Amino acid sequence: MSEKIFISYRREDSRGVTGRIYDRLEDHFGRDRIFMDVDTIRPGMDFVAAIEKAVDASDVFLVVIGPNWATSLDAAGNRRLANPEDFVRLEVSAALARDVQVIPVLVENAIMPYSDDLPDDLKPLTRRNAIEISHTRFSMDADRLIRVLEEIFEPSTKEQISVKREISKSEIGQQMKAERPGDKTKQPSLPDILPTIIYWTIGGIAGGFFHWYPYVSIFSVFFYAGTSGLLSGVGLGVVLRNKKPDSWIIQVPLALIGNILVGSFIRGLFVLHVGDIIIAPLLIPPLVTGALYGLLKALLSKR
Repeated sequence: MSEKIFISYRREDSRGVTGRIYDRLEDHFGRDRIFMDVDTIRPGMDFVAAIEKAVDASDVFLVVIGPNWATSLDAAGNRRLANPEDFVRLEVSAALARDVQVIPVLVENAIMPYSDDLPDDLKPLTRRNAIEISHTRFSMDADRLIRVLEEIFEPSTKEQISVKREISKSEIGQQMKAERPGDKTKQPSLPDILPTIIYWTIGGIAGGFFHWYPYVSIFSVFFYAGTSGLLSGVGLGVVLRNKKPDSWIIQVPLALIGNILVGSFIRGLFVLHVGDIIIAPLLIPPLVTGALYGLLKALLSKR
């Protein structure tokens, strides 16, 4: 038996994060087992009839609830959930009225709506236990949702999924899985690691200027500190290529602060007029900072 998963969401409320959830579930369970309107309904089909048919064929119904799910307004300024023909309301009420496992999925720090804020046909939704998926712990939370779905499905289905996962791991040669299909690579590629290389090169140069200019030449700072930052970025990019990378808002400050802290420690050990030995303080901070960052990311991914 091939159990089906229905994903209900409000586009203006949670389009982006719902797309990420869909990608993870599709990667794990397969496209033919997941229904989401933008991918599944063909042009020209009756949307309401297609929704009712899909709900009838589903075993699990996921309601993705963002901060504005219950308060979203239409073009006339009326609350969408107050309209009996609102598509999200039709989807959820159809699932609650049928023998379908309904699971609220809270995203972007949303909370469960109160019963008084919902029309009568949606009030039973507030009695369903929700699962939360946060932006900062998306991979971990998405894996937890997958485990919940596996527990709902039949043992035979879970065994088939397990075999599929083992084959996939064998082909890839590692246990790390990308959060988006385009992230999975057998070998590191330049587009995957280039942002991290740039972030840590910038951090190395900035940290070098903070501590050693004008005691050493601009060329020395750029060459030695930049080279060390470049090596750190290459190493981190290769190690973390199959994980969702942090943005520059996180990586650049971490690289700079780490360089400043390590550089401060080293500066207390070296005399500024020792000549060529200044190369060591320029090389060490980015390498040490990059190694600590990589270790932290590795530890967090195993939690």
